[in-house]
Amino acid sequence: MEAFQSWVSEHKLTSIGAVWASAIGASLAYNSRGKSPLKPSLRLIHARMHSQALTLAVLSGAAAYHYYEKSTSNQEKNSLQQISMVIKVHGIPPSTCTARVLLCLCEKGLQYELVQVDVENSAQKKPPYLSLNPFGQIPALKDGGVKIFALIRQMIVNPINGIAPDEKIIEIELQNLAKILDVYEERLSEYKYLGGDFYSMADLHHIPYLVYFMRSSKPSIVTSRPCMNAWWNDISSRAASVKVVELMKL
Repeated sequence: MEAFQSWVSEHKLTSIGAVWASAIGASLAYNSRGKSPLKPSLRLIHARMHSQALTLAVLSGAAAYHYYEKSTSNQEKNSLQQISMVIKVHGIPPSTCTARVLLCLCEKGLQYELVQVDVENSAQKKPPYLSLNPFGQIPALKDGGVKIFALIRQMIVNPINGIAPDEKIIEIELQNLAKILDVYEERLSEYKYLGGDFYSMADLHHIPYLVYFMRSSKPSIVTSRPCMNAWWNDISSRAASVKVVELMKL
């Protein structure tokens, strides 16, 4: 079909002439059947009228088709331009929630611009940030009774800020976390990933937090579990993970 359209486009006059001649021939053949009351000269006039009408109809149809095709092409072009626009992510690289968004974008190969939010001065609580997120909050995560953020704060954030970690909190939360990771270990002994034999959001969701655990003094909570350790080495070595983890520096 495309080859035919291309030929017609390159040979417009030939195509129009062929339609015109075919219409005349068809009209003359029709009027010549049996006994026609029309004289030969009138038959020719009728044939010319028919051919002109058919040619005009074909030209009108071609013009309408060309307009529709051009309009559709422009719409597709505009859509592609909108898709190709760089996505802006408002957040901070150390944030695990921000990291998850960046991981998803990198996995899909989408371009993005990271717009830093001045969390120290509570910029997320003020306009114009509130127009993007009316809650103005960086959410905390509580996973199965384990206060993940509290654990990370005690193990990583507090020492960086010169604050002594609360070892009691660390001990309690690590015990709670160990119970959950035992379930993960059993799951990963049967499947390559948490969701089955394919990488999914179930795996991606854990990467930002595990990054900090592996940088802490307690990486053994993962490395001591063979299946979990193999799983972590797999998901953390993905191109998207490597790119985003590089940004997650406190």
